Amino acid sequence: MNFLGRKITEHRNRQIPIQDEQPENTEIHVGSELNSLKIYSPAAGTIIPLQQVSDEVFKNEIVGKGIGILPELPAIYSPVNGIVKYIPKTKHAVLVLSEDGMQVLIHIGIDTVNLKGQFFKSIVQMNDKVQVGDKLIQFNLKEIKGLGYSTVIPVVITNSSEYSRVEVTRKERIGVSDCLIDVFK
Repeated sequence: MNFLGRKITEHRNRQIPIQDEQPENTEIHVGSELNSLKIYSPAAGTIIPLQQVSDEVFKNEIVGKGIGILPELPAIYSPVNGIVKYIPKTKHAVLVLSEDGMQVLIHIGIDTVNLKGQFFKSIVQMNDKVQVGDKLIQFNLKEIKGLGYSTVIPVVITNSSEYSRVEVTRKERIGVSDCLIDVFK
């Protein structure tokens, strides 16, 4: 017997719906996974593990756990609801403090501090309140690549040691504001 697309099996005079098989791409969340804090992607592009980033500070997770993104668009967007806590004069990075207390660093490129702000334009200022998806910084992706700089964008939680677990996406490609990292207290 079928009920709403599921087989019904009779067992001691009661009917129990059972599903034939699990639909593709369905994830089963149990317990604390439903209570994870989310960090959304600040950029669209290809995902790379932090261990493949050429900078030793990021590769060895010295500043925190996270992931890298090879960007396709010349801008980064807020990955959390929170407050902009730091933007260096060179505008090649931004630190956003989430409403939940996560410190999320977004670093545009490797060694791009050497560009001294050239090719970067900050849209926000320190202490601005931001929401997920708000544009933070624009940059000239073509010029930065043309000068031989890596454009990988490490996204790290600088206070990741305060959390029990940090899980990065398993996707190979990501869109702006897609879930990038789950953080567990």
